[in-house]
Amino acid sequence: FFRSLFDTLKTRVLLAESYAHGELVSSSIFLEDTPCVWYQYSGSALNLLGTDAHTYLMDKMVEWAACKGFSYLVLGGGGNPHDPTDGIAKFKRGFSHLMRKVYQLKKVHHPSILESLLLAKEHYNRRLGREVQGNWFPSYWLD
Repeated sequence: FFRSLFDTLKTRVLLAESYAHGELVSSSIFLEDTPCVWYQYSGSALNLLGTDAHTYLMDKMVEWAACKGFSYLVLGGGGNPHDPTDGIAKFKRGFSHLMRKVYQLKKVHHPSILESLLLAKEHYNRRLGREVQGNWFPSYWLD
């Protein structure tokens, strides 16, 4: 998926990485679509989050986007901005308390495959004794 993303979008996609103590802390993928840079995908080494290397990366991305003439660096939705204990929302609030509504296209191309994935996720959660939730999209992701 990611290789295809970079092959298709070419110069409109950017991979940024942060390091601390010689180790990779995080990798993030940003998409460029003037006037916005979109923070799209990210992964972090949980044992290195305390280094704040990822926060530094995000700070540098704000600076980079402004220097390139972009008007916005969009952090997107996710999390509950009204819950002070929500880690994703807390991370994003660390950059700005400004919020705007975010809309997401939810297109299902193969309903029968989606239904199979949702059932598999439900069985997976039940096997692990986890709460079954389906109120977000796509709710079949394993965590």
